[in-house]
Amino acid sequence: MGIQFCPICEKERHFNLILVYRIWGLWWIFNNVTYKKYAAVCQVCGNGFELDGKKVEEAVGHSHIPFMHKYGLWLLLAFFAISFILSMVTQ
Repeated sequence: MGIQFCPICEKERHFNLILVYRIWGLWWIFNNVTYKKYAAVCQVCGNGFELDGKKVEEAVGHSHIPFMHKYGLWLLLAFFAISFILSMVTQ
């Protein structure tokens, strides 16, 4: 993230970019993200502040959430929908 002024340390400190997210899913495979936030955290004291997620993803280029955590549940639903459609067509 870089060097910024930390109001707790009252000095210029290195800050880390942190991504915190929560998932919900079935069988630890088919997941969907229910909560996501980015934060900048001081390496020394741990003080931090929340960042705008869209701006961070624009600067970084993409989200670092694994594919199956983001789209796993949708893939399972798509599989069942395609299976249902194919079973209706082949009858």
